[in-house]
Amino acid sequence: MRRLLAAATLFLAATGIHAGELEIELGQAVKAGDLAEVRSLVERGADVNERHLYSAPPVMVASRQGRLDILEYLVSNGADSNGKGILWVDERQQGFYGNTLGAAAGEGHLPIVKYLVESEGIDVNDREIVQDGTETGWTALMWAAFNDRTGVVDYLLARKADVNSRDGFGKTALHYAAQKGQYEAAGLLLQHGADAAIRDSEGTLPLHDAAGGGNAPLCELLLDLAGDPNAGNRDGLGS
Repeated sequence: MRRLLAAATLFLAATGIHAGELEIELGQAVKAGDLAEVRSLVERGADVNERHLYSAPPVMVASRQGRLDILEYLVSNGADSNGKGILWVDERQQGFYGNTLGAAAGEGHLPIVKYLVESEGIDVNDREIVQDGTETGWTALMWAAFNDRTGVVDYLLARKADVNSRDGFGKTALHYAAQKGQYEAAGLLLQHGADAAIRDSEGTLPLHDAAGGGNAPLCELLLDLAGDPNAGNRDGLGS
């Protein structure tokens, strides 16, 4: 354990994230879902807002893990419920959550999404932070649509989430649902006014994304709504 903590401390120092042993242990306890250990570490003085080994505050980890009890405890002890940071979704580091609401939405934890929106007043259109430090990442709706968390999609839309909000690449939730072939989520978005004719910064339509994934039923759903799909994107790729 001491070797792990030493390595983690060196990593954090190299990346400009300053956390002590208590904060690193707190992050590990939250990830493990150990509320008793979380309580113990907080009582010993662990900073509940300090980013740790995962480059994200403990509230983000609790949200991703679906631990509402731990999240509420952290918030009641001074944690920012809208904490932001980089929380990798897998060991290959090919994607990350950038805020608390997105982490909950992407994992389909509806009770946590409701708590953050209704009790903590977090904007349903809140953007996650990205690696350059700007808040130009995905909204919770984008994450929910991408992972086909239809219960969360339905809830966010009922709370007036912007169905056509764009991220830093010009993509909407419909682009991301199409990219993953999420037929049901895409249908919900379309029912609530998603614009299938919006092109991202590369000129790509949701239809192009669906076609790239070989999802014929979703292509059929989008075909009549996409304007001129044969126009292609900047690379000349049509549907």
